[in-house]
Amino acid sequence: LIVCWGPAGPVQLRDGAMKLLGKFISVREPNIRYLGLMTMARLAQIEGSAEGVKKHQATVLVSLKDADISVRRRALDLLFVMCDTDNAERIVDELVAHLALADAAIREEMVLKIAILAEKYATDLRWYVDTILKLISISGDHVSDPIWHRVVQIVTNHPQGDLQGYAAATLLVAISPRRCHETAIRVAAYILGEFGFLIAERPGMSGEEQFRVLHQHWHNCNGQTRALLITTYAKLANLYEECRPLVAPVLAKSRNSVDVEIQQRSSEYAAMREAFSPEAVEDLLREMPPFEDRRQSALEQRLKEKEGEDSAAVTKAARPSAAQQQRAAQAAAAARAAEEAAAQAEQEEDM
Repeated sequence: LIVCWGPAGPVQLRDGAMKLLGKFISVREPNIRYLGLMTMARLAQIEGSAEGVKKHQATVLVSLKDADISVRRRALDLLFVMCDTDNAERIVDELVAHLALADAAIREEMVLKIAILAEKYATDLRWYVDTILKLISISGDHVSDPIWHRVVQIVTNHPQGDLQGYAAATLLVAISPRRCHETAIRVAAYILGEFGFLIAERPGMSGEEQFRVLHQHWHNCNGQTRALLITTYAKLANLYEECRPLVAPVLAKSRNSVDVEIQQRSSEYAAMREAFSPEAVEDLLREMPPFEDRRQSALEQRLKEKEGEDSAAVTKAARPSAAQQQRAAQAAAAARAAEEAAAQAEQEEDM
């Protein structure tokens, strides 16, 4: 009744219900705990209930370790719903730490929700990049393509500050060991191909070193990752003359690959310098433009497909956070400034 009443309901009744639910989620009986967690997640969506729910955060975290997987799922839902800017880092860090111990049945759901929370409440996007790298390190097999694609989109769309350079340097270090997850190699290949030039002057991070670190994983990668590496090699060869004699044999050998995508990319990049002028090649291999910002990310769409539109987690994910609104405003301001600068440059050329 209180949930149906919504924000218009008496605050005293809502607070009383929250205290009772707090007792429910503390009992040993799993069925009662399940109902308490589920109802508290619905109650937490009501405006003004956030502070009351946060008081039970420690108890909900304990329920993540319950023997019953249905209770663990409801605890994960409630943590997702109660998360906000104030407690996001603690909740995300707790979930990441628990991920290493979680069983396979809940790992994919945990990874998806951690990725959404990290993006939604990141006041510093470097923390978001670090969090996704932790997910890949702990449970890389459950980090789907939309999750690492989203990292690429966010890094590409936020040139302000040092995010792009930080991401490039962090990923280069992450894939330096010979053993690392293939998803990390894919993210690193794209980011280094686009923004590796930002760190090329740093010690041990030259273009040649970037190629060496990436290429040590070549023989352990599948066709999709190798195709991505081919494009990165072409970009490195375009930027650094010392990389060209290293990249040329790889392209020549890959032209005979049984994988059509690798064969085509290698042939086109190898022939590019003969067919076009150096200026045209430079334009063709320039960094990619920003991605289009969609109202709903692929991760939110995936969450809706898994849980349905009526889920408390889906409702929470669809509501923009203050951090997201601030980033959108900064991106819009940067875009306007770039348009004004381009217009001014055109006027100066006409004069």
